[in-house]
Amino acid sequence: MPRAMALMRRAGLHPLACPADFHARANDQFDWADWEWGLEGLECSTWAIYERLGMGWAGLRGKI
Repeated sequence: MPRAMALMRRAGLHPLACPADFHARANDQFDWADWEWGLEGLECSTWAIYERLGMGWAGLRGKI
């Protein structure tokens, strides 16, 4: 969302951030599976890296 907000501001708009596709767990208790490697963690880190690369690329191109 930071990249989208920056691009919209650069375009002269005044965006209002409204997060979507939010994931939450029903129970807040500790589970041993939280410490294991899994595809869910890999997916989250992949999206984080993708967004950082996108921010860098938009910055290099002068879009942000």
